[in-house]
Amino acid sequence: MFTRCPECQHQATVSVEQLRDTRGMLVCERCHARFDALASLSQQQPITPKRRVQAPSPARPAAAARQPGANATWWGWLLAGLLLLAGQGFAFNYHALSQTPSTRPVLLTLCQWLNCPVPDYRNLDDFAVLSSQFNQLSTLHYRFLAVLHHQGAFPQLPPHLRLNLTDVTGKILASRVFSAAEYMDDDTLNRIAPAQTIKAQLDLGIRDSQVAGYTFSLQ
Repeated sequence: MFTRCPECQHQATVSVEQLRDTRGMLVCERCHARFDALASLSQQQPITPKRRVQAPSPARPAAAARQPGANATWWGWLLAGLLLLAGQGFAFNYHALSQTPSTRPVLLTLCQWLNCPVPDYRNLDDFAVLSSQFNQLSTLHYRFLAVLHHQGAFPQLPPHLRLNLTDVTGKILASRVFSAAEYMDDDTLNRIAPAQTIKAQLDLGIRDSQVAGYTFSLQ
């Protein structure tokens, strides 16, 4: 006959004599627990229950790795955005960059390659007045004469000239702006080169006898 320990499920073979001598109480030879053998007594050897084997849970799919193509697309859009911002900033500051001595050479080289126009350079501070005078030639005729020297690094258009005629107190009696074509001897000169000296001359007919002085400025 057979019995089973309720504590460890160990199967044991017992005889009638053992059951009679121990009054049905046995000590498990595996876990040494005392149990009632009659409670699970059987004529046939019990089938050992098979341990349920838990099926392995399906592995979670690993996070899809970022594909090289996606990385390239992302970096491409980022680069395009940066180039767009840089282009907008360049276009917005294009004129200022063309008038800055430190950036104009780069702009000239770049536009020569891209075949784009560069605004004319203009900086009145590059002109130094070497001399000026205002003389009366006759009763109604006067001559204004000034010598200008271009001390900048880039050719530029001849500036306009504002001439003010004043009385003995400095009060302005008359004022007019003259173009380069009006005060320059060479009216074909459309650019003043670096280190070039030019003469500005104006012959004026003046009826006001109160004219006693002058001031002028470049514009």
